[in-house]
Amino acid sequence: MSLLALSFFATPALAFTTDRVAVELLANETPLDGAVAFDRACWRLGVQIDGASPVQTFDYRGGRFERLWVSGAPEVVRCLNKLDHHRRAVDGTFTWADRAKAGLVLPATGSGERIPDAAWIDPKAKPLQPAPDRTLVKWLAPGDPNAIAELAQRPMEESIADLDAVAAIANPKVPAVLEDIARHDPRWLIRRTAVTLLSPVASADALEAIARTDAAWEVRLAAVQQIQSMAAAARPALPVGESPEKLFADLAVHDASWIVRRAALLQLSQPAVSRARAEVETLAKSDPEPRVRATALEILAAAGFAPHQMLRAALDDSAAVVRTSAAGWLAREPRREDLLRLWMAMHAPARSERLAATALLDRLDDSTIGPEVWKLFLREADELDAQPDALEEMTDFLAREPFPQLAAFVEARLKVPMSFEERTLLTRLEARIEPAVATRRLLPLFDSHDPAEVELAAMTAPSTNATKNKRHAALTNASADVRAAAIIGLCDIDHGAFVEDIQSTEIAPEGLGLQALAAEQRCGQATPPPFRFQTHFAGPAAPHDHPSQWPALAAMALLFLSVLASKLKKSDPAAPPAPTSPSAG
Repeated sequence: MSLLALSFFATPALAFTTDRVAVELLANETPLDGAVAFDRACWRLGVQIDGASPVQTFDYRGGRFERLWVSGAPEVVRCLNKLDHHRRAVDGTFTWADRAKAGLVLPATGSGERIPDAAWIDPKAKPLQPAPDRTLVKWLAPGDPNAIAELAQRPMEESIADLDAVAAIANPKVPAVLEDIARHDPRWLIRRTAVTLLSPVASADALEAIARTDAAWEVRLAAVQQIQSMAAAARPALPVGESPEKLFADLAVHDASWIVRRAALLQLSQPAVSRARAEVETLAKSDPEPRVRATALEILAAAGFAPHQMLRAALDDSAAVVRTSAAGWLAREPRREDLLRLWMAMHAPARSERLAATALLDRLDDSTIGPEVWKLFLREADELDAQPDALEEMTDFLAREPFPQLAAFVEARLKVPMSFEERTLLTRLEARIEPAVATRRLLPLFDSHDPAEVELAAMTAPSTNATKNKRHAALTNASADVRAAAIIGLCDIDHGAFVEDIQSTEIAPEGLGLQALAAEQRCGQATPPPFRFQTHFAGPAAPHDHPSQWPALAAMALLFLSVLASKLKKSDPAAPPAPTSPSAG
């Protein structure tokens, strides 16, 4: 299930933080302006952000930059690509999934040299907050009109500190004061701050009015999120009239901002989607913003309300984000008529579309496409934020359908620097296609003093009596990751050996431990393979194809592609490259 589909049922945990992101400050801007610019960029991109706070101002390459303390979803650093005003931005020493380093972004695209570490202060430093005006806060709490008027004249950073201090005061008048500020302060950032402070104490009626009427989408968005938080906590202060679901459905259809429409869609429960199915279908087909169309399509599919023909039609949408959603759902349960189009999506110019379609590999039996899948693997593995799930789909397919040169390619690839995740997948692939070679390579690693090498061996070594015993011994290793790796190996490779000892091994539910707990739950259970289609997608270079097949196969390809090209031409000038001779048989 995609990240977006998961968010349909539950709000994902925000786990990523960094203080090595900086944005350029324009003339006469304050540090907070830089943080707000980053925050807005995240919402434009559709990435969930928990917050961005100023930490340090510094000069670099003729510009003034503000270093930020950022928390949110792991993709939050991608927000740099959506900064406004062509700001320069810095991704200092952020480590992507493959442990590679990103660099200077000028103005907000591409990468270059990394900013010197000397430009940053201590990375453990916390954001510095201005001190509140205690006298002003004292008069704000009971709602003094002069204090509220004075707040509106204070600098933005100081106003936020004042509001935080007011919200912490145990005064029954505080909610009304915050509501007044949330409705009437001339600055949208202050109104939004007040909205976020309101949610523990306010009625949802006040927040609903703000969500429907505030002039700034940022404030309406905050109100939607706070109402959802209250609903999730079953607050008694929820409105007795219209339910939040009705509000969310109305905003999803009518709000002027696509960001609010998308956020409201994501708050709808499955019963609410059922009641508003017609409206959500309309959004999926015709909303002017592609990200809203994609979200509506995801929500319908997750609820089981997206007809197959709707998903197929979305594969020809003009926007890659919509095609990505459609490909992701179709690839999980494809029909025969979907296979060629999904295979083409795996070669699409848009990386998101390629990754979504990768799940198709689990449903294919095709001995001709191994070399092409290997190329796709290398292409994705070389990305800064390589996606482990897609890489695993590819290596699992290659293990089922190895081609003659695969073992040599894997051995050569293992000699170059790479992430631990990629090394694990390639070593596991080698263990499945060349078990003797892999055993000789991995068995000595069980006795290494480096926990990472023991972890690698425990998760990937082929099943032999020696490796089983080594894994069993690793269950008592001091490293939590090594113990987790041993459980994964014993359950997934050794098919449930030493189950009693596995169940008594202490594992923390975090990081690799989560994978170990999942493996422990299925330990020793045989999982039946999914139904797979017999296909033949390779080009003329496949050595075992009979030459007489190619004229007929080429004719079939031309017939299919002539129809498909007419659809793609008007919406996607850079159509994905077509296989030279597809046939599904």
